[in-house]
Amino acid sequence: MKNSKVLIIALAAFALSLFSVNANAQGFKPTGGEKEVSVLFAPLGGSPISIGGLSFRKFNPTGTAAWRINLFIGVNNKTTVGSQPIDTGSYFTGGGKPEGDVKSSSMTIGIRPGYEWHFAGTDHLSPYWGVEGNLTLVSASIDSNYVTSNASSSTPAGTAWQTLTGTTKGKGASTTIGINVVMGCDYYIAKNLSLGVEFGFGFSSTSNPDITYSYLGSNKTTGAAEIQNATTQKQGTSFQIGPNAVGQFKLGWSF
Repeated sequence: MKNSKVLIIALAAFALSLFSVNANAQGFKPTGGEKEVSVLFAPLGGSPISIGGLSFRKFNPTGTAAWRINLFIGVNNKTTVGSQPIDTGSYFTGGGKPEGDVKSSSMTIGIRPGYEWHFAGTDHLSPYWGVEGNLTLVSASIDSNYVTSNASSSTPAGTAWQTLTGTTKGKGASTTIGINVVMGCDYYIAKNLSLGVEFGFGFSSTSNPDITYSYLGSNKTTGAAEIQNATTQKQGTSFQIGPNAVGQFKLGWSF
């Protein structure tokens, strides 16, 4: 009996809180002139706390439309061991084999300016549609230290191995331009705090730069370092058109 009373009191308190929220819901949504900053995150993904970009909006004086811009900047640097070192000098008179490392780096810059038109919706919900452009630049390079043998019957001690630095540029790099028609909604869970989702339909064109391969070696005559064996691999372009969805939520704060 006691537990039933506690349950009834808890349900009554919950219902009262809902009534209070709805009663004060007016004013939760932007009414005109507000600015809003949002972060994109994927709570159901493998890295739920990772941020997929920042978004800024500026509402018009009536709150029925807004300019917006999304920005993403990402840098990735990684070093892996390409070839294991050999500490012993039993194979060559020059001593142990050094380690060969592979260093890869990439940078992504994405900018998506756009404009939104908002519908009346409800006290908490603000549906909208809009258009946005898309420009994404990705650069990439790989530096590999190749360890080769210089061993011979006359090899001086300590010179049995030579490390050549190979460079690959353009592999994984791209330039993407496009335009989308978007639809979405924002739910204002509290004053100046919203949670939103969005999807769209549009097209984009992606071009990939030529891939260049080269390595830094020594001139056989002078011994000076020089770029050797430079080669180029051509790449193409791709074109996409159709629906697209952003698999992330927007958490926004207006001020």
